Amino acid sequence: MGDMGAARPILAAAALAVGLGVLVAAVVPSGGHIVAVAAAVCGGATWILPLLGAASWWYAERRRRPRKLPSLAVVGHVIVILVLAAMPTVAGILLAIIALVSGEGASWAWSGLGAIAALWMSVAIGGHFVSQKTKPAKPQPR
Repeated sequence: MGDMGAARPILAAAALAVGLGVLVAAVVPSGGHIVAVAAAVCGGATWILPLLGAASWWYAERRRRPRKLPSLAVVGHVIVILVLAAMPTVAGILLAIIALVSGEGASWAWSGLGAIAALWMSVAIGGHFVSQKTKPAKPQPR
């Protein structure tokens, strides 16, 4: 079936978010507002965690003696940054759905979903421009 090492933290964050979100929304009075604010916090964390991961990687590389990293190490760091963005994304989407179903705090839930959508749209647009920049030029016919 394959190695699911990268998916485990994402699924753990999703399971924790759903479990706590449903519990809070069902048991606590005005729990839907709490879940909606948690969705908005996850939307902010979707932006903050990848930046912190990139900054810590940059700081660790500056402390080492100057050398070029193998390309596989760079790919591994990018995957870690994507996982750091995916964990609060999944949790935030699920919490927003719980908040919207409960009918309380919809504005917070929508703002969390908007922050998540904005991050992934910027990743897609940035990926498009990077791929366009790295394509070799086509030879001109004579």
